[in-house]
Amino acid sequence: GIYRWYNGRALHENSSESAHGLKYNGVEKQGPFITRGVLIDVAGLKGVKSMKQGEVITVEDIEACIKKAGIAPIQEGDAVLFNTGYVEYWTGEEKFYDAGEPGVGIKALKYLVKKNVIIVGADTWGALDVVPGEDPDYPFPSHSLLECVNGIGQLQNMDLRQLARDHVYEFLFIFVPTPFEG
Repeated sequence: GIYRWYNGRALHENSSESAHGLKYNGVEKQGPFITRGVLIDVAGLKGVKSMKQGEVITVEDIEACIKKAGIAPIQEGDAVLFNTGYVEYWTGEEKFYDAGEPGVGIKALKYLVKKNVIIVGADTWGALDVVPGEDPDYPFPSHSLLECVNGIGQLQNMDLRQLARDHVYEFLFIFVPTPFEG
């Protein structure tokens, strides 16, 4: 099979021969994101400072977070951010931090696609992916399912602790990508 990026572009057609990344799908071609933001505070739901490596976020977790927060369900065009608490290990625990992470399960990723969200983010290093993954034959499914197939952007290594501490579950989300070429 041929590896493809969003809109069916073949990997070899989209990759730059220089160090400038992608020819067609580079961040410099994206405009600002201004939309409703939704914090899915899974660490808060579970009553833990941080979720564990390999711990999977389910559709049921997402819906329970929304119900607990008392906000409207995820809607088309929303930015959805996941607080797992895992960012706690970023400083001083890099070897542990890089060894795995909690993340969104495959069924929950499909749920986000069906909701037609515009961008997702998390406080983990692999965007939304649980490491070790649910399916050893399908590593990092969020990257292929969200970005390549459905054009849904991802943010990672976000520090969402203050939003969670302040119980801010719904907010104006503004993100202006730095227009680095490729």
